[in-house]
Amino acid sequence: MKRVVRKTLLARVIKVSELVLLLCVTAAFAGELVPIAAALSNLEFYQLHEITIIGTISDLQPLQPYIGRLGPVTGACIFNIDDGTGTMEVHVSTGCPWPDLNGAKVEVQAVLHVLPSDEKSRPRVIANATILRRLNK
Repeated sequence: MKRVVRKTLLARVIKVSELVLLLCVTAAFAGELVPIAAALSNLEFYQLHEITIIGTISDLQPLQPYIGRLGPVTGACIFNIDDGTGTMEVHVSTGCPWPDLNGAKVEVQAVLHVLPSDEKSRPRVIANATILRRLNK
């Protein structure tokens, strides 16, 4: 009887350990640092994946307040980020806290969205920022 209980308990501990390891590995890949060129060359893989991009901001455009899916949105902006391998459009919907972001080096965690396009034109790719962190001043 004791042997059966120990085996069952050991099996449960192993399963829980495997689950914890799987969650840690999944979290580690959720926001992996990806060069823009790599993301743009493999759009099907990165579609709806969260990645991290480090680069320089240009063309910052604050957006007027608007009504989003969950209600009013204020302080939103769009900008381009260039990491040296390519440029990508970034949308920030929960506020752009710095008015002087042009030329700033930032780290952006974002979910990539590939928008539909016709077969002749290149698809539009937007990175919807979930985290924006300034790296220099």
